[in-house]
Amino acid sequence: MPFKTETHAHTSVVSPCGKLSTRELRDMYLAAGYTTIVTTDHLVDWLPLFRGVRSWRDRVHRFYSGYRELAAACSGTDLVVLPGFELTYPGLPGRDFLVFGIDEPTLAQLPNICRLDPASFRPVAEDAGALVFQAHPYRGCEPVDPSLIDGIEVFNGNPRHDSRNDLAAAFADRHDLLRISGSDAHQREDVGCGGIVTPEPIRTVPDLIRWLRDDPGQIELIGAERSVTSITVAIGSARP
Repeated sequence: MPFKTETHAHTSVVSPCGKLSTRELRDMYLAAGYTTIVTTDHLVDWLPLFRGVRSWRDRVHRFYSGYRELAAACSGTDLVVLPGFELTYPGLPGRDFLVFGIDEPTLAQLPNICRLDPASFRPVAEDAGALVFQAHPYRGCEPVDPSLIDGIEVFNGNPRHDSRNDLAAAFADRHDLLRISGSDAHQREDVGCGGIVTPEPIRTVPDLIRWLRDDPGQIELIGAERSVTSITVAIGSARP
């Protein structure tokens, strides 16, 4: 039995562009047959949720409120919720990075990563055991230096944007980067457009990191068959 994980979804609790309540996310992803959802709310210095909050630790606590609320909403169901975030650096508009493997206690101990750049954040992420994937790298921008990331979102399912997934997949191929698919869910029509499929359920953050980093050959990419590249939705498609 395959297990479906959403790797790119936003809550209305934290992300200003998010239009789905945590109950709506719960109900829609359960109906779509997903077993895991990773919350990847936008993490930027100007987040409205941060207004009036100076302490980085307090900002981090507020940031994870979307994850906590969705996890509480899914308690008692078959849907597991894991924390992640979509980081945007100052001076790099349009360039967003999905970060997996950093929880609230870890992030609270780090410097304000919203004020770093990709080169400065790279060793921080490595020390934390995290993985960094550039999201929709050709949506109005270009990929960063491949040495600064672990992988590429080769399929972004958001139907309101042309993410040029074919170019993203080709970049991942050229640089032997890990590959991921995500719905980039903000509204109802986005849910279930992307994600990954694994032969075993992803129940914890270490599970997620292990599959993405150590067993990419066993990951299936949801939605990737809609790309005009040679990506195929088959076991092994997460790695070129």
